[in-house]
Amino acid sequence: MSAKEMKVKRLFSPERSNSLVIALDHGFYMGNVQGLEAPVAMVKKLIDSQVDGVLLSFGVGKATVNLFGNKVNPSRILAIDHALMYSIPGQQGGVLEHSLFVGVEEALRWGFDAVKCLLVFGLDRETQRRNFNNIGKLVAECDRMAMPLMIEPFPWGCDMPEGKAADPELIVHCCRIALECGADILKVPYTGDVKSFRKITRQSSVPVLILGGPKIDNVQSMLQMVKNATKAGGRGVVFGRNIWGHKNMKSLIEALKEMIHSGATVKSVMQKHALGD
Repeated sequence: MSAKEMKVKRLFSPERSNSLVIALDHGFYMGNVQGLEAPVAMVKKLIDSQVDGVLLSFGVGKATVNLFGNKVNPSRILAIDHALMYSIPGQQGGVLEHSLFVGVEEALRWGFDAVKCLLVFGLDRETQRRNFNNIGKLVAECDRMAMPLMIEPFPWGCDMPEGKAADPELIVHCCRIALECGADILKVPYTGDVKSFRKITRQSSVPVLILGGPKIDNVQSMLQMVKNATKAGGRGVVFGRNIWGHKNMKSLIEALKEMIHSGATVKSVMQKHALGD
């Protein structure tokens, strides 16, 4: 097993080789996001909850590095690129521009276990080209330094036609391209049903995790999405606001851990952890 493969394996629980990762990088793209006003305190809570990984910006990663001295602590994934979604902070639309923010060398220096970048679709031609060029440079750098690369195909560029981003066939195409780019892990939108999502997992030789996307108000719907994704071969989740934006985050994390690592049902975890809406 290569050094990179060993690092990828560390991101996944040995119980079922699945992973519960919590994304805290929203402030990097969007500013002072409601519910994530105190990211350092949130990192401490997630360490206490024993999630498998946390996705961090470079600044929050530096600010919390001393919290991760224990071997059982979550893996740390760095959001290594930047998607410009605004010209005025606090406002957002589709992605306007894409760039690498730091390099793999900085990620290694600060003890990150993997890096994550966006592969954005629905951009103008030149911005799309720069996005691919940036990923190409990143893939080579990650291979050279044995750093796992998580690629997130992101069909929400500012030129994406309205409603098209949720098209299951488009998501399948986007995920295939991300795989072809050289991803070691895929962080992908759920396609909406088991059959179409299985197309992604069957063609992927790397672990596939689903992202949370916009806030989901119905907990049962969110948990069912997780159950369906794992049934179709998904290896877990990278969820953000649907976790730290929930009024009972600790119970929701325990429920997800039981589903992802032990195969618990939606009904059982909702009853056990009193998660009825």
